[in-house]
Amino acid sequence: MTGVQTCALPIYFAVEVLVDTNISHLSDPYTYAVSTKYSDVEIGTMVSVPFGSRITPGIVISRSPRSGDGLKFIKKVLHPFPILNTGQIELINNATERWVGNFWDFMRFVVPTIASSSVQNIRFSEAIARKVSQPELKIGGSYEDLVRLIESRINPARQLLIVVPKLGDIDYLRNELKTKFIEYGSHLASKERAENYLRILSGEVNTIIGTRSSIFLPLKADAEIIVVD
Repeated sequence: MTGVQTCALPIYFAVEVLVDTNISHLSDPYTYAVSTKYSDVEIGTMVSVPFGSRITPGIVISRSPRSGDGLKFIKKVLHPFPILNTGQIELINNATERWVGNFWDFMRFVVPTIASSSVQNIRFSEAIARKVSQPELKIGGSYEDLVRLIESRINPARQLLIVVPKLGDIDYLRNELKTKFIEYGSHLASKERAENYLRILSGEVNTIIGTRSSIFLPLKADAEIIVVD
């Protein structure tokens, strides 16, 4: 007599996922199994996972070689590459501790809504955790001095982020800087903000001027940041 044999889908590993639970005190990561279909999922990737009776977004924060036996599976990988790098995850976690917030409250502030159709041609490159090296403090000076400082720090081989306190500062620099740059901040339309985020994430852009939220951008490890006022 010939029997019908069934076998479970092979599991490569398990992952720790920060789940968007909408419940502030449920902020610890949850462990999910990963099937062969999503074997290349990386840290910083947005996924959808089962949580209770619903499917909700999550961010992969670590991978584990442990078996996925008894665990729920990731349902879907929402983007073909990570939308956060390890430096951003660390920065968000530090911010949540400093201001007693929830990871996903900051996540919605940090990462714009990215449509799947926008990510087909993006080449993602991971950056290591951000480090502060020999910070300088410059006090006083004029807007003309700021323009000269920015122009002197521009380097085609390194990303430069200039963080300004208000939109009028971007307007001024847009008119005065000779170097091309892209903008980032809440003043942009959602589509343009998402497109600029992806260009920065891919390492395509070297010079960025943004308002305060730009401090969370996915910069390369050797990027330089100028904070104005």
